[in-house]
Amino acid sequence: MASTGWGFRGVSAIVASALVGMVACGARSELETGAGGGTSATSTNSVTSSVTTSSSTTTSSSSSGCLEGTTQSCGSDVGACQFGVETCQGGVFGSCVGGVGPKPEACNGIDENCNGTVDDCDPGSGSCTPTLLVTGSTPSSPACIDFPVMMGSAGSFTYTCPGTGGAVTAVLGGITFTGTVTNNEVSLDGFATIAPPQTPDGCTWQDHHHVEGSIHSLTLDYTYSEMVIAKPPGALCWSPCTEVGTVQVTFP
Repeated sequence: MASTGWGFRGVSAIVASALVGMVACGARSELETGAGGGTSATSTNSVTSSVTTSSSTTTSSSSSGCLEGTTQSCGSDVGACQFGVETCQGGVFGSCVGGVGPKPEACNGIDENCNGTVDDCDPGSGSCTPTLLVTGSTPSSPACIDFPVMMGSAGSFTYTCPGTGGAVTAVLGGITFTGTVTNNEVSLDGFATIAPPQTPDGCTWQDHHHVEGSIHSLTLDYTYSEMVIAKPPGALCWSPCTEVGTVQVTFP
């Protein structure tokens, strides 16, 4: 076949020459910024910048341990608090969204400061006045009469937050109670004198009502006892009664 003058060696030489020219042009662009081959210099810088940016982004994501777009729970679910969600953006988790955080504690039967204790209150937040209801009452004998505190008797008591110590007053079944609260443990005593003609035996009695327990348990223990304090000549006083029961605590 006739030769055209473009044999393998000829093509190789031309390609090699072109490559050398490109390399040389690139070298001149690095060494002589702005002098000749400006287009090649811009292209080289652009490629270098792109590679650098890609490498930097990859390094940031891998070192954070946070995969873009992943989510995780945040916050707390103790008491009134609720978990939120935080999302990974740019290699780091963002702010907690949608959660419910702690608030100052109030006397409402809710653990708003999320410390695991209901109505421990916050210092200086005022006083608490939950309601009381006698939910159980068992006399020592069927012949004993519940009076004046009996099942269904209602009232309330007041104490100063945070319930760590101080005086307590209460009213239950028409009886006034006084006492103390220490570390949210309450102890209340109420006394009443029942005299003729209210007493069928003609004797004068003193009733002692006692309530105690943990405010946070929302159930207190109730006990009752009585004793004769005055006996008319010849009177036959009845046998004294006792009583045990429970009192429910409800916050508004």
